[in-house]
Amino acid sequence: MISKLRFATALRGVSFKKETFDHFKGLLTNLEHWRVEALQREYEVQKLCGARLTSLEDSLAQHQNLMIGYNEKKISLLAYQDSFKNKDTTYLRKIKDAEEEMAKLQANTTNHSYWMRHMNEIWQLQGRSKEEEGLKEPLNQYHCRPEVVERALD
Repeated sequence: MISKLRFATALRGVSFKKETFDHFKGLLTNLEHWRVEALQREYEVQKLCGARLTSLEDSLAQHQNLMIGYNEKKISLLAYQDSFKNKDTTYLRKIKDAEEEMAKLQANTTNHSYWMRHMNEIWQLQGRSKEEEGLKEPLNQYHCRPEVVERALD
């Protein structure tokens, strides 16, 4: 009941002017006219540029597909690059280990060469000639007698 009273009170405050309705009717008519004109212009544009617009739409779709493919390949290559970085780190570690091993072998070779020269000097000091020892080639690392090398290393 109260809501009916409020509605009735609200209606009493509203004044109906024919001019206002005529104005809105004119605006609606204009809007309908503009809609028809817009549809006509759209048809004319389609008629004049339809083939070109279709071609542009196709090109745009192709470019979008290329961009999607590019992004997928980029992601794949970035993952591949990360695996290379991991392999690179592993190989660098292996190279460093190999260089350390090579340095140790070089030190051992240098030490071995030192002992070979030392053995030659000992044989020369002891007065042993190559003929006495039965050697026909110069003394080198392949012609050492094991017992002499063992004594020299001790």
